[in-house]
Order: sequence, then C-alpha cells, then structure tokens
Amino acid sequence: MNLPGNLIWLLFGGLAAALGYLLGGIVLCITVVGIPWGLQCFKLAGLVLWPFGRQVVSDTKNTGCLSLLANIIWLLCGGLYTAAVHIFLWHHFIHHHHRYPICKAAF
Repeated sequence: MNLPGNLIWLLFGGLAAALGYLLGGIVLCITVVGIPWGLQCFKLAGLVLWPFGRQVVSDTKNTGCLSLLANIIWLLCGGLYTAAVHIFLWHHFIHHHHRYPICKAAF
C-alpha cells in the first residue's frame, strides 16, 4: 500500500514540497551558520518526497534554549511561508476544484 500512496502523494504535491525543501536547504547551506538547518531541510525533502512507509522518531536530547532559538528562527524564516503556502493551496483546491476535471471526482 506504500507505493500507491507515495505515487499519488508525489503527483499531487509531494514533488513541489520536496523541491521547496531542497531549495531552502541550498539557500541555508550558503552560509556557515545555516548549514545545520540546511542539512535538516535535505532530510525533510527526502521524507516529504516519499513519506509513506517511513517513521519519524523524536530525539529526546535536552537542547535547552538553543532549541527555542532555532524554532523562532525557523518560524520567521521558513515556517510562516510554509504555512501560508499550505493555506493558499488548500483554499485554491477547495474553492476552485470545479475548474479541474480530476478534482470533481475527489470532492
């Protein structure tokens, strides 16, 4: 069941999301400070590209205030943009699905 789910996901948004994470990772790796986040973006790109059948495991290390700082930086530099893109695409597909014959069967 993983293969059909991954193929459908790849066609209907997975490829675009993975390319976004790859581009973000490249931009972050340009600077020395952004390399750790850029490498994580590359990992997320692989996960977003082929998500079904994979498992995400939380790391239980205590990172202290640096984790909070990294989350704030992520929110300001990429998180809000990612959320806005998802909201835009959700709105577009929900309210404009009548224009696309493939979406008439789905909604």
